[in-house]
Amino acid sequence: MSPKPAGVTWSAIVLGIITAILACSALGLVLIAFVFARNPSIVPSTPGHPAPSPGFMAALFGTMGALTLACVAWGATTVAGLVRLRNWARISIIVIGVCLAAFSLLELFGTFVSMLVVSNVAMPSSGGATPNADVLRGVMLFIALLWLGVAAVGVWWIVYFAKRNTRDLFHHTATGTPWAGQVREASPITDFGVAQPLISAPDAAAPIEPATAIAPQQANDSPGRPISMTVIAVLMFIAAANMFVLCLLPFPFFLFGAQMTGWSGHIVLLVLGSLYAFGAYGLLRRIHLGWLVAVGIQIVMLLNALIMLVPGVQERQLAYMQSLTTSMTPTMPNVPAAQAQAQALMTESITKAVIGPGMVVGVMIGVFFLVLMWRARWAYKGDK
Repeated sequence: MSPKPAGVTWSAIVLGIITAILACSALGLVLIAFVFARNPSIVPSTPGHPAPSPGFMAALFGTMGALTLACVAWGATTVAGLVRLRNWARISIIVIGVCLAAFSLLELFGTFVSMLVVSNVAMPSSGGATPNADVLRGVMLFIALLWLGVAAVGVWWIVYFAKRNTRDLFHHTATGTPWAGQVREASPITDFGVAQPLISAPDAAAPIEPATAIAPQQANDSPGRPISMTVIAVLMFIAAANMFVLCLLPFPFFLFGAQMTGWSGHIVLLVLGSLYAFGAYGLLRRIHLGWLVAVGIQIVMLLNALIMLVPGVQERQLAYMQSLTTSMTPTMPNVPAAQAQAQALMTESITKAVIGPGMVVGVMIGVFFLVLMWRARWAYKGDK
């Protein structure tokens, strides 16, 4: 297999993560469509205007889910093509980059407009302090930075895969001709297996060396970092960044069925974010303690997801989410009480339908990550 530049490998990793996020979004849209199809009475109506048809709402969300699944198929196919250095995959990711940059810049513009027009909004208090619209503007600023980062990824793909050096790599791979370009090798994208290297059988024609002569070579024959650990490390860095940002906001925090407010919630978020960051760093740098911390934090989050499956805990989490959503929603004085109640009922029904399957998916992802990390334990037998 031809060596892959680090840019191709990292592009495949990032596109794979985005595709996985879209797959979760598609699942949520399908569940919402199912809720509308099974509960026709939850569609809110506006006085003087007929309520939307439940069938129409189900078809709308179902269509959105189908389109999202089509994007998932497109992204997954492009990732597979990048693994094999196919030229059509290079063109595909350039198109994806254009779409990503355009959509992100549009969302960025909408976020800034929202920041300009936002008014005072009641939000959940923390430690007795009542936040104002400045807090909401801070949240929107963080969202704007996220969209700016996504747009930067799209521009990166456009520029990188349009470069002559990258075009030559894909062209020579397609034609089977040698390529003289310089490349910094990256780990194989498809290396999701055990990190322990296979020991090849000795050549019968080769002379047998004494055990003392080959011992140093065996000691240096250590495996590299599996690409699966790179993916998990990137996701853990993203989770750590989110927790650090939440530490600055007056939001209550829900963990293990309990709502934490005030300094207790901030401290828990700060500790979790630090553990996530250290575990991600350890996975990238092949530090054994970092691998242990990463495994431990995944076990903690898996236990948290399992506890969320308990009916009583789900009711408390539902009440927490409803309180958070209601307090963050601007008050509309012209909205009749009946319509507001109908909208609250619709939100509650959708949340109830999504929260259970969402926790199940979270448990499956947690178990999958733990399996990958356990299979890659041989790469962390010695600190590098």
